[in-house]
Amino acid sequence: VMMLIQNHPVPVIAMVNGLATAAGCQLVASCDIAVASDKSSFTTPGVNIGLFCSTPGVALARAVPRK
Repeated sequence: VMMLIQNHPVPVIAMVNGLATAAGCQLVASCDIAVASDKSSFTTPGVNIGLFCSTPGVALARAVPRK
């Protein structure tokens, strides 16, 4: 799904109205545009216990500087 989003010929918009964790956070980061409500929050919970969530971490590292 993440590769399909990146290769899609039109912009993909993520609309978030709640919690996006790990792969959900990766899904939002992979989209071209992210729209979030006041109820939205984003997290990679493995980081809190010393684990690096590598799969969502790549998408997040690429998206945060651009967005």
